[in-house]
Amino acid sequence: MRVTVVDAGADPRWDEFVRGHPDAGAYQLSAWARVLAEAYGYTPRYLALEEGERVTGVLPLMSSYGIVTGKRLRSLPVVGSVGPLAASDDGYRALLEAACRLTESSGARSWTLHSRLGGYERLVPGLRLAGGFKTWVAPLPGDAEELRAGWKKSQNNLWRSLRKADRSGVTARMADGEDDLRRFYTLYEENVRRHRSLPYSWRLFALTRKLLSEAGVYRLVVAEHDGQVVAGGVLNVFRSNIDLVYNASSSDHLDLRPNHAVYWQAISWGIENGYRTYTMGQAPEGGSLARFKQQWGGEPVDRFRYEFRPGVSGDGASAAQTLRAASNRMDTGDQRASRVAEAWSRAPLPLLRAAGELAYRFF
Repeated sequence: MRVTVVDAGADPRWDEFVRGHPDAGAYQLSAWARVLAEAYGYTPRYLALEEGERVTGVLPLMSSYGIVTGKRLRSLPVVGSVGPLAASDDGYRALLEAACRLTESSGARSWTLHSRLGGYERLVPGLRLAGGFKTWVAPLPGDAEELRAGWKKSQNNLWRSLRKADRSGVTARMADGEDDLRRFYTLYEENVRRHRSLPYSWRLFALTRKLLSEAGVYRLVVAEHDGQVVAGGVLNVFRSNIDLVYNASSSDHLDLRPNHAVYWQAISWGIENGYRTYTMGQAPEGGSLARFKQQWGGEPVDRFRYEFRPGVSGDGASAAQTLRAASNRMDTGDQRASRVAEAWSRAPLPLLRAAGELAYRFF
């Protein structure tokens, strides 16, 4: 076995391996290397495990330089969980150790890994489990209409909300044009302001549409009322899973239940096209967002965050202790961030865009 840095986009073995691996997701495809490099100037450092001429494992990494954080490696910034893929524990260990060595040799302060799978700290002791979160995944049955009819008894509020969207004249459809994406992006910026956050750039959305459409992964669903886009969602579709990447809706039309129309369109289209799971994104258990996802059949699934810092070994804490401590730190940080972000809710959109560009590129 040997691990090398490769140009994933120029090496057909990369995507061939990813598409054939049972644990692969859309974010491990090579298109994301170009999306993130062109959108925010990150440097791809994609690792391939090779045996002879064959690729038998992959691990995407991006290098970036932050004004505060200095040089660091991430798998991956901006997007979702992107762990390594291999055929054996030895393969996973080789990739993880290579990423740690690359962190050291490149002078990076840290490497952060967001993964769908856990247990990596047992393979590489220097890799520390630094946190975790829940994402919500709903199984999709074989018959959409039977599923919806069943909600009249099991999830009556959901059933009535869907009926209200229909009766209000909200219609949802799958879309692929740039004009539809621009109208959705306007809603996305409105939502970012409402939630006191910073927007990802239009360039990121446009590159995602262009490059992931070529890979057969990108989809856009929009809900309309009287010719106006009032909600929408960007989807990644890969293997048997639909992943809701971005979701936004008009605050002036929430009483029409446009988000329900978007979710239902994604689910019914997915069932019709043979998809078996619908991943709806993160939400802490017990909150209103988690309850919204639960009514669609969503179940909490663990995701993991690892860190490697050169010269710092694991502290010996159990995974459960580490997760609890990270959760406490996150709660405190969220409180501080909320106070700071309050100012952004009053800022002009051009300023928010500029702040988002700087934050995602240099912090």
